[in-house]
Formats: sequence, C-alpha cells, structure tokens
Amino acid sequence: MPKTKTPSANSVTTFLDNEIARLEQRLKACPKGELFLRKNGSHMKWFVAGKGRKSKYLPKKERELAAKKLDKARLAEARRRKALESQIVGTIEETVKEALTPEKYDHLIQLAGSEAPKSWDEEVRRWAAEEYPEYQGYAESLRISTRSGRKVRSKSELMICNLLEELEIPYRYEDTLAIDGMVFHPDFLLRHPRTGAYYILEHFGMLDDEEYTQNMLNKLYHYSSAGFVLYQNLIPFGETKDRPFDINIIEKLLRAIFL
Repeated sequence: MPKTKTPSANSVTTFLDNEIARLEQRLKACPKGELFLRKNGSHMKWFVAGKGRKSKYLPKKERELAAKKLDKARLAEARRRKALESQIVGTIEETVKEALTPEKYDHLIQLAGSEAPKSWDEEVRRWAAEEYPEYQGYAESLRISTRSGRKVRSKSELMICNLLEELEIPYRYEDTLAIDGMVFHPDFLLRHPRTGAYYILEHFGMLDDEEYTQNMLNKLYHYSSAGFVLYQNLIPFGETKDRPFDINIIEKLLRAIFL
C-alpha cells in the first residue's frame, strides 16, 4: 500500500480532518456488530456480538466477514487517534499564533495551588539536583551552554533553560520516562515547588517538517496515555518558519503556574 503523504505543518489540521472524514466513510461500509474471540477447549472461535447478550458464531466459511470486522476495529482506533491528533495540533497551532491570555491558562493556575505544604520545595529541589538517566543520544548536538553550564541542543532550549533557572523552577533536561513499554526523553520535566506535581514542557522546533510533526503527535499521544493532560500538566510549544519561537509566551505561562 503506498504511503500517504502528509502535508506541511501549516495544513496538518486540515489533513487530519480529511483523514477522519475518510475513516468515517469506510466505517459506514463495514458490517454491523463487534467481533470477539471465545476459547473452546484448545481452540479459539470467532463470534459477532449482537444486541443484548446475544452473539453469533462465525464458521470458517465466513472468515471474510471476520476480516472485515477486524478492519472495522482498526478503522475505529485509527479514527479515535486521528481525532486526538487533530485536537493536539489545533491547540499547538493556536499557542504558536498568539500569546496566551490569562483566560487560556486559568485552569493551570488552579493546578498550582497555594495551600500545599512548603516541605515540597526542599524535596523537589533535591530531586532536580540528583543524578538521573539523562538521554545520551546525539551527544554531538549538545553544543550550547546555559548560564549554569548545562549543554543543550538549540538556542530555543537555551532560552528555556535560562528562564527556568532564573525563575528557580526545579527541572530535569531530557530525563528518561518509560511509557507504554517505550522510552521517552521529554525536553523538560518540571516539578511544582509547592505541590510536587510533575509537568512536561516540550519544545517542537521543526513543525515545517512532515516526519518531525508526525513524531511529535506520536509522543504527545503516549504522554496522554500515561496520564499527562494537554495544557494541564503537558505543555507543548512549537515553531515554524512563519511563526518563530517566542520566549515571552513561555515566561508568561510559567510565571502564572509556578510563581
């Protein structure tokens, strides 16, 4: 099957909406009922779930129907994932276009809290100072030094690191997280000094690149499955050639949440 060509990041939302519509059309053409397996001795048998508790056995001669129902399940999962991707991209594009207003992150400020015990501050700063399994890949790209001497990969990450240190927000750069049996290295793993809560801050600097954008969506999808909620404790920022990086947006948001 030929690979579908994804358009540039500027039109990725339209692309995803079209993909969702295409998947919905294919789902309509699928046979009704959900396919499931039931063990019968040492064998597995195919059944189709009907209304209530009724189910229908599918003999071998109807394996073609079973294959169509399997395809239906795959299509439904693909539609669900594309819908999530569309939501993620739309939110990222919005934050890239314009600075966040207080109304957009009021719910983030509430997460910070003000009545949590102050003992968290000492604990999370200890956490930030501890050694951790930092990402070791592409070490040659760690060429830029922050004010504290940490090596980072881009000027945008340099500005974020300097800002986090200036605001005294505890963080780890490219820490190691195991999610869904895979290993991820978020750009910045933060902890709130008053609540101890974890936040992921990701900077996506190449949203004009098709493959990069798809990898971004995949990463955010897995973060979401691990319990990180977009624009609550999962904060992505992106940039394109037409919409350059703006540290002022990030500073405004970090001050609202952490200070």
